[in-house]
Amino acid sequence: MRKRWWVLLMLAVIATLIFATIHLKIMYLKKDVTNYLVHEKRYAANDIYSIETKISTLPTFPMYVIFRDEPHQTYMYTDRGVGQWTQLFPNEDVISRGGQFKHWENPNQNETHQQDN
Repeated sequence: MRKRWWVLLMLAVIATLIFATIHLKIMYLKKDVTNYLVHEKRYAANDIYSIETKISTLPTFPMYVIFRDEPHQTYMYTDRGVGQWTQLFPNEDVISRGGQFKHWENPNQNETHQQDN
């Protein structure tokens, strides 16, 4: 009987550690994508309405960003596991079919968002 409780306790500890690790990773990625948007793309912090994530297959932790001036559009970013952020959606295919996105990062141009003064 003691052995069974010991195994259950160890499983609970392992599950808690896995959950905590994933939660910390998500918190780190949210902070990192915010830093990318604010410091590299030069958005104001209040331009960002929300950042959410879902665990998936690939990318493992996609970050879904909604901008305050475009609340009906969701942009997907990934760090590709190496800390180098890339916008995955919208992509060129969606844009070429007439999609209208204010914050699309054209991969063929190294353009940075500029604040309107």
